[in-house]
Amino acid sequence: MFLLLHLIVLIAAIQDVSSLQCYGYISGANNTMIVGIQDSTVMTGVCTNSSCACASYIFQCTTGYPLCSTQQQQNQAMIWYYALTTNTTCEGFALNGTYMNVTCCYTNLCNNQGMSATSTMISMFTTTTPNSTSLLSFSIWIIFLALCFFV
Repeated sequence: MFLLLHLIVLIAAIQDVSSLQCYGYISGANNTMIVGIQDSTVMTGVCTNSSCACASYIFQCTTGYPLCSTQQQQNQAMIWYYALTTNTTCEGFALNGTYMNVTCCYTNLCNNQGMSATSTMISMFTTTTPNSTSLLSFSIWIIFLALCFFV
């Protein structure tokens, strides 16, 4: 019974590390880009849970860059960039001389450098794709409950 209790605690701990949430640019109204929350379970193909990182860095706006307004491009303004990416890509940002103040971090919403308290944030959710990790955890809980009652 003691071993079963340890196993249940381990499963409960693993269940909460199935995704990584980072600040990042997402599409807003009227073809604008706004800072919102990107989730690794929603944004399939960006990274696998073990290779995800939250990135933030400063870059200089140049002509044609979609995150920069026309005025920012003309003034070659320095702005913050936020994203959910892979560990390798984030480390590449740090090695690239183009970006400044690069931060790669691995906990939820840790890439908030340069954000003001008045920044508009929205969450990105989906209801069409079930989280396979949650389904696995649910299945494991069902098996353990059955073992508790029949052992």
